[in-house]
Amino acid sequence: MSRYVMVETISMFKHRYCVEVPNDVEEEMYFKDGTRTFPCTPEEWAMDTVTCEEAIEFTQKHIDECITDAKQVSLEEALKLFREEESFFDRWDDATIIKNHVTSLAKQSEFKNENDQTAPKNA
Repeated sequence: MSRYVMVETISMFKHRYCVEVPNDVEEEMYFKDGTRTFPCTPEEWAMDTVTCEEAIEFTQKHIDECITDAKQVSLEEALKLFREEESFFDRWDDATIIKNHVTSLAKQSEFKNENDQTAPKNA
């Protein structure tokens, strides 16, 4: 009988955003209703735009993937966890989840064969 290990990771990316900033962000303005704006730097304006998820990604670079945990699980535990975390796929049966989201020994062999074909040959 096969054994399964659930490996948890955190993947880190560097994102860049290029944000156009109004010329008057550093000026205090008063509105007719008595409210006012408080000046901020162009950098603060741009950072707020990114924080509010109102910016388009400029570039992205994958930095690293760090393993945070690994533990043995049964296939039933893995399927239950998948259904809890990926409710979008709630109509998938067990076989479909296993085929698409469990790294089988056969899939590992495929990955190794793909990597072997792209590896440089020693002369």
